[in-house]
Amino acid sequence: MILAVSEIGKMGSVGTIPLVELCFSGLMFIAFLWRESRAPEPLIPMSLFSDRLIAISLMTVFITGIGLFGSMLLLAMILQQMVEMSGTASGLTLTPLMVIVALASIVGGFIVAKTKRYKLLCILSLVLLALGTSLLAWHVQVGHLKISALLLDAAIGGIGLGLLLPVHTILIQNVAPPETMGVATSMTQFFRSLGGTIGTGLMSAVMLSLVRQGTLQQAVFQALVLYAITVVMAVLINCFLPQVSLGKNSKN
Repeated sequence: MILAVSEIGKMGSVGTIPLVELCFSGLMFIAFLWRESRAPEPLIPMSLFSDRLIAISLMTVFITGIGLFGSMLLLAMILQQMVEMSGTASGLTLTPLMVIVALASIVGGFIVAKTKRYKLLCILSLVLLALGTSLLAWHVQVGHLKISALLLDAAIGGIGLGLLLPVHTILIQNVAPPETMGVATSMTQFFRSLGGTIGTGLMSAVMLSLVRQGTLQQAVFQALVLYAITVVMAVLINCFLPQVSLGKNSKN
């Protein structure tokens, strides 16, 4: 699948070879699920997905993985192609944003550890991420491309993303059975990396396809809108997060 998505990103469309690769990966995925559901010691215990909290957490991690890589790709493109900054200058400009994400992740973990409440934090974090992405899309659409405005939009989304990063890992560690704790924890990073890889490839494909139909400005705007929609979907999904007693490995 990753190979197919990468090729789609380079081509800007779904060709015959990527389509075959996607079909093959789909069949292999079904075979993998069938085998894992019957294996005495599966790599990924299917029983984990029967827990609503774990399933919602992994879906959210996957979506935020797309944002962590896909939105950064678009922001770098905006700075280089639309603001006409050099690659080095755009990289230096984005460095404070990554610091904001890192600091916000520390704050998010601290809030959960102290309050033992996470549902509202998850929803507010995703709202900030959607708001930052929407503001960035609006500024691109109206042509307001001042670096200060773009970085403010990115900072709002970065705070939301950072606050959210540690939360679902903590939740999964608190509800996963002891015998699957290591697998469940590693799955959060796997789903985040998978989301980033697939998101970057699909975002590149969407961008190339939209650029061929219009201007770069419209392509970036529409791509950001698509991502904002996925984040809003994550907000709705997290509204169904069950409340658990953190540190007790049992539901209220």
